[in-house]
Amino acid sequence: MGIHPRQKHIILEGQKEFIQYDKLIIATGSKPNIPPIKNAVELLKKGVFTLRNIDDAIEIQNYIKVNNAKKAIIIGGGVIGFRIGKTNQKLQS
Repeated sequence: MGIHPRQKHIILEGQKEFIQYDKLIIATGSKPNIPPIKNAVELLKKGVFTLRNIDDAIEIQNYIKVNNAKKAIIIGGGVIGFRIGKTNQKLQS
């Protein structure tokens, strides 16, 4: 992988073409925080989910469809939590 700030492009490992960008944000070290709620850890992937990537989002979406889930509690007041709430609201409409 290579980052070239003057040219405003990156190249990913194993790739030959550059990816152009206007602004580059590198967010590392993300780790989901499971709050100390009874049975939360035991229920991971069985109704309790964390969201870090697209695979997690697909898993949540599949759970909602299979279980016909109508309500959700979103713990986290950041931008991602807000967007999940708005997306869930749109899916229910």
